[in-house]
Amino acid sequence: DGSVTQSSREERLGDVGLVVMDEVHYLGDPHRGSVWEEAIINCPRHIQLVCMSATEHMACETIKTRFRPVPLHWRHAYMAAPPRGVQLIDLLINKNKNLNPRLTKTAVLQEEARNLMERQSRNGRTPATDVASVIKTIEGDPEALKKLRTKRVPNMDSLIMRLRSKELLPAIWFIMSRK
Repeated sequence: DGSVTQSSREERLGDVGLVVMDEVHYLGDPHRGSVWEEAIINCPRHIQLVCMSATEHMACETIKTRFRPVPLHWRHAYMAAPPRGVQLIDLLINKNKNLNPRLTKTAVLQEEARNLMERQSRNGRTPATDVASVIKTIEGDPEALKKLRTKRVPNMDSLIMRLRSKELLPAIWFIMSRK
């Protein structure tokens, strides 16, 4: 029933007043346009849309400015092992010039290996002998790597609650892959 879907969507998005859509020039792209089209069509009527595109021929009104009234802060969100939950850390360090070393593949694997060993110990199982051996096992298993990446993506509700608790709303959330 379409009315049930519309009603629940309106309830979930009741507090949303504005949606910003970047790269909206893809609306005309036969391969990517459906994403923007569906988002626009399914957006409840009470929500205003601000559609942006750096492609000049799509512009209805061109606004150029170097002034940023709200500073950008780049953070990375990930789901940490319980009880920590959603974590927000700076994406870049050294005046936004370098990737935070906590986000390198090695650092992430070390953190996950330590968490796995801790869980094994808590559950009465004999943990692996060292972090390096756990990392080697994970790296050698493509399914384990895929599972690791998937479990570190926070769900939207948890992330929004965390952002709200840190007074970081409104926010723009970039998801690097839909896979």
